Amino acid sequence: MSTGDNSTSQRYRCATKNRVRTSLLLIGVAMLSGVIFTINVMSYYRPRLSVHTLRYTFVPPKENSKWLRNRWDICKKEASDKTNNMLCRGHHRPLYTISHPKSGRTWMRCLVGSAYACNMKNKTLTLGKMVDWSEKVLNFNHGNPHPFEATSRDIINGFHMTEDYKRKRGIIIVRDPRDVIVSSYYERLYRDSKHPIPGSMSIGDYLQLNRGSLKTLLMFLNVWSIVEEKPGWLILRYEDVKECPVITLDYLLNYYMCLDIASECISFAVQRCDFSTLQTQAEHARTSGHGSIWAPKAEDENSRKVRKGKVGGYRSELSWENITFLEATIKEHLLGGRIFGYGDPS
Repeated sequence: MSTGDNSTSQRYRCATKNRVRTSLLLIGVAMLSGVIFTINVMSYYRPRLSVHTLRYTFVPPKENSKWLRNRWDICKKEASDKTNNMLCRGHHRPLYTISHPKSGRTWMRCLVGSAYACNMKNKTLTLGKMVDWSEKVLNFNHGNPHPFEATSRDIINGFHMTEDYKRKRGIIIVRDPRDVIVSSYYERLYRDSKHPIPGSMSIGDYLQLNRGSLKTLLMFLNVWSIVEEKPGWLILRYEDVKECPVITLDYLLNYYMCLDIASECISFAVQRCDFSTLQTQAEHARTSGHGSIWAPKAEDENSRKVRKGKVGGYRSELSWENITFLEATIKEHLLGGRIFGYGDPS
């Protein structure tokens, strides 16, 4: 073989090695980019994974709803739990407050607004003014998207896009989903012009909707159960407010929010916002402004804003078949949300 042939062969081998090195380098860069991309994706979806899998299995099977209810029952808290509160430092108002529609937000507005106004020497509030005064203390929200227009998947996506659960402090108002879904049905049937349902729709058909109904409600409770781990958040259960309204309102306004509301104003607000009293006032509510949210929309008593407010009232509203379906759906779909104590019928 001639010298020229050897030189050509060497150049060919060098070129081949360079191409191999370049190919390996490009493969390495591509693999590294893939790893970085995967890490970023997992970082983005990590909250979804923790909520959508781990949180759904958070409650051990041996833990029953009675134990969970007692865990969060403000009515049974010791006096030592209500003193020396460090959460007052760096407190800002109005405080972010999240709830699913028909979980007791309107009633809480009345209680908070009446107590706060009373403490400012104002005891002559109209129903509409109660709303204004309550918004000086709490910033009420239903989340984004609104649960009545969302599927379960929409709730998950909106939960992580808004990231409101990352706030250091906040309040979540929860209620037994059995009562919430019945009250939601009548709200959308008679009152909610933004999210109406057909007048011919039965409550049994409503329970089975995939958008804005029972499954959406249960997912709402599931994803928001994550705030149970955050010491700056307060869980307010509707049933506790019904059982001991004076204790609960005092706990909220004075221990948690450090507003130094006088005890007589707490008692005044509870009496002022008694359901029978509210129903009487709502019959004469104004037809404009905030007062209009209280007025009945039809002759049917179920069209009232302040309807019944009973704990366990769903039993008298649903047929046996509907209750059976309701319980089966809750058993299957209420997972992380069981931490609020609603896994079993109250």
